[in-house]
Amino acid sequence: MEEVLSKFSTKELIEALKLKEDVQITETGEDAYKISLDLLKVKKHVLVINNCNPKLIEHAK
Repeated sequence: MEEVLSKFSTKELIEALKLKEDVQITETGEDAYKISLDLLKVKKHVLVINNCNPKLIEHAK
């Protein structure tokens, strides 16, 4: 499996997953410090794309 996935870029994998109906994609912004998901409402698979900026979060604390 690893060998097959390594042929794709991260962007290509995300685009492929967006086409699947059982995958929910949650993308954070750079100022995100917490993600909450209702497990009774999410789809079968969840992909969290973490774009937070750790320096910005640490400064905000």
